[in-house]
Amino acid sequence: MKNQLLIWACALLGMVSAQAQEVAPVALVAASGKVVYSSGGAKQKLVPGAVMKSSGTLTLGKNGSALLLSDGRFKQLSGKQSWVLASQFQASAEGVSRLSFDQTFSNYVMSALQLAASPENAGDAWGAVRTGTGTGDGWGSVRTGTGTGDGWGNVRTGTGTGDGWGVVRTGTGTGDGWGGKGNSIRAIRPFGKVLPGTATFRWSKPAGNRSFKLIISDMRNQTVLETTTVDTFFTVDLTQPPFQAGVTYQWSIASNESPAAVSNTLQIELSDAAGRKAAIERVQRAASHAQNPPEVQMLMQAVSLEQADFFEEAAGIYSTLQKSQPKNQLARLMHAAFWMRYGLKEVAREAYHKN
Repeated sequence: MKNQLLIWACALLGMVSAQAQEVAPVALVAASGKVVYSSGGAKQKLVPGAVMKSSGTLTLGKNGSALLLSDGRFKQLSGKQSWVLASQFQASAEGVSRLSFDQTFSNYVMSALQLAASPENAGDAWGAVRTGTGTGDGWGSVRTGTGTGDGWGNVRTGTGTGDGWGVVRTGTGTGDGWGGKGNSIRAIRPFGKVLPGTATFRWSKPAGNRSFKLIISDMRNQTVLETTTVDTFFTVDLTQPPFQAGVTYQWSIASNESPAAVSNTLQIELSDAAGRKAAIERVQRAASHAQNPPEVQMLMQAVSLEQADFFEEAAGIYSTLQKSQPKNQLARLMHAAFWMRYGLKEVAREAYHKN
């Protein structure tokens, strides 16, 4: 996986480039066959998740194809041929789409790539994305813009973040905390909207051998379920009374031993399939959806579900895609970035390294 990515090189969408005439850097979103990038005499074979300077050249082998993204615009290339990337994203270029959900998806792709490029995350081995000059990979003139180190750009979560979903936050600093150290416990998942059925509640393990108490209550702090387990997970059937559709609940974990440890509190809302369907349909109306390969359609669905607060559903899509396409670096980075947005750096690291 090392050396399969180039350096991420742009400020956030909407920021003015120092070279006004130059097209923004280009990300490889999906590819099939042989894809080679050339710039300054150097060549490199690419996988999805690579970022290229617009001044470079992309060459496809026989039966090759590439879906490119630059400044919120998508372009599909195919066939045995070479292209100067800047020419494919000029104002007069044909086959470029920038409508509907595409811009939102572009922001999330950028946030994942910038997360990998951030010097603050150098120890997390998100990939071979590096910043600054003198990195030894031949792309030293490319570097991140001022203020982009947190990797979040214009990414925003769905409604409810910050007005009742107090445990869900984006931005700098949210990826540093982690329970399970010393006497602390961290409630991990689920949070947000949950579909009817069984749900597995998970939390971190503090030091020592402990048993845990799972407490689920309504928003009036009336306990609706309380149970004890020696594991760091417990499965609950949310279709059974006293749980009700459309109702928001909160849950937390406490250890039974002394000194007791109490976790943070997470909230879930028992939703229905109609909300999930609406999020998927939003993606299907996007300008580029029909011509995108299945893996890109899945990534777009994950983003839309996250925006609609269906966090468990979004995480499930990322996991499924990683299992089916273990070499898809973009899916790996977007999965890690998803968990980083919600302060779960350890889960993000695990997602990135998952085969």
